[in-house]
Amino acid sequence: SVGQIIEAFVGSIESKNPALNAIVDFEPKRAREEAAQVQRRVDSGDRLPLAGVPVVIKDVIWVEGRRITQGSQLFKDFIAPRNAVAV
Repeated sequence: SVGQIIEAFVGSIESKNPALNAIVDFEPKRAREEAAQVQRRVDSGDRLPLAGVPVVIKDVIWVEGRRITQGSQLFKDFIAPRNAVAV
């Protein structure tokens, strides 16, 4: 299920990221909520071939409403006003 996939993903991030510091902005609660939404769609019959595939967006690509530091303390409080085309 999508829920099982996200729990494995969250667990991996929570155990490895403190040493790696690879993921700047991670919200497990939001990830779980989005996974539940996807699971509901799958359960209702939507064909979603990539359902449950975790996605990480690099910290230099804007995601609307998310903190994007671009690897710099100068942007530590910057919130992207819109999505980049890649998103």
